[in-house]
Order: sequence, then C-alpha cells, then structure tokens
Amino acid sequence: MTVSYNTLGYLQAMVAGVRKYSPPGTPIIVVDNGSTDGCVRWSKQQPGVRVVRLPTNVLHGPAMNLGLALCRTEHFVALDVDAFPISTMWLSELLEPLNRGMHVSGAGYPPTPEHNIQPYVHACCLTMKTSRFLDQEHTFSPGASWDTGQSISQREWPHVHTVPITASRGPGILGSVFGDIVYHNFYSARFHTSSVQRIDWVDRGQPEDAWAAAMDQYFPNGLRGEQ
Repeated sequence: MTVSYNTLGYLQAMVAGVRKYSPPGTPIIVVDNGSTDGCVRWSKQQPGVRVVRLPTNVLHGPAMNLGLALCRTEHFVALDVDAFPISTMWLSELLEPLNRGMHVSGAGYPPTPEHNIQPYVHACCLTMKTSRFLDQEHTFSPGASWDTGQSISQREWPHVHTVPITASRGPGILGSVFGDIVYHNFYSARFHTSSVQRIDWVDRGQPEDAWAAAMDQYFPNGLRGEQ
C-alpha cells in the first residue's frame, strides 16, 4: 500500500515494480490525498489496484492509517510512493523474518549515534502482520518528533529486522537500495510537493537526477513496458 499526492510518475514506477516482482494478483492499495495530476484516474485503470480518493490532503500518516484499515491480507507492506521492488526475492526477504518471530521487517534506517537513535525500520518499506499492527494500536502518525516507522520499531524492539542499505547514490542516503531488493529515492516526493531549495543535506534537483538514473537502471525499456 502507498499514499499518493500529485506524484503520478513515482506511483507508476512503484506499481510497475510491485507487479514485476510479486506473485500474480498481489493486491495494491493506493490512498490518494486529493491529487490533481491524474493519479486517481490512472490508478482506477490498473487491474488489482484499489484506489481511495480523499477530498483533501490529510497528510501521509493519516492516509497510510486508512490504507492499513482497508487491508485484508495477513501481511502488509507499506511503501513510499518513490520506492519500488527491484528483485523477485523482495517479498520473501521481507516476510521470512516475520515467519521466525520478528514483528517488524523492512528498510533499515542507518543508526545515528550522535542523536542516540537505535536502528529502526523506515516506513519507506515496512512489513508487519496486519493483525499485529491493529492489535498493538500502531499508527503511521506518531508525531513531529518521530520518523513514521521509528515509534513502531521502538515499541516492537527487539523483534525488529532491519534490511541494510547496500548501495546509495548520495548525497547521504539519497537513491538508496536496501538489501538489493527495494529501491527508495529519499526526498523525491518531499521536494515534489514543496518549494524549498534544500532539505537536510540535499539540494533541489538532486533527487530528480537520482530518480532519472534509477529509471534508466531499473526500467531501461520505460514504464510502459512493465504495465
């Protein structure tokens, strides 16, 4: 499941990646935060995609919570709209830790000792049992002082499996690959929906360059060839 907000190009890549590397019929939930760029119209035309259009932008966390409430599978995978699978092993690699007792599995955000933050699963790619998420009353809206997946991981610690970053384009974690199974273009969607010139250590334009390189690498024949 994912959330879209005027991010049609990213959404198309995410859906193409899930379709290419997942078992046939894998359901995809898209919660749209009032997009005006064709996200809803395009999603409705895609087999196996359930789209829920919200009349306004309720922000990422509440929209993800709604998507989770609509999930009817044993497990769910939360993906940021600018993330996508790159390997047929992506689901098995994410689910195997859950099958041996972990409660959360997914993209491992690097530890930051200077802030005394332990490693955690970033919600760009986070997997859990649906019933566990609901029973423990988790949320994708933990507050301004927490990353979306950080509070979930802390509450489930130590039953947390983090998939490490195996490659990054940079600067920093921009354009990162996790475990050679999932790609995430950190900052793409954030710049796409704002007018700021810099976020953290990343300048406007750098995420676009990283995304273009990822499209050339993972979809060399274009997204139409994956639909």
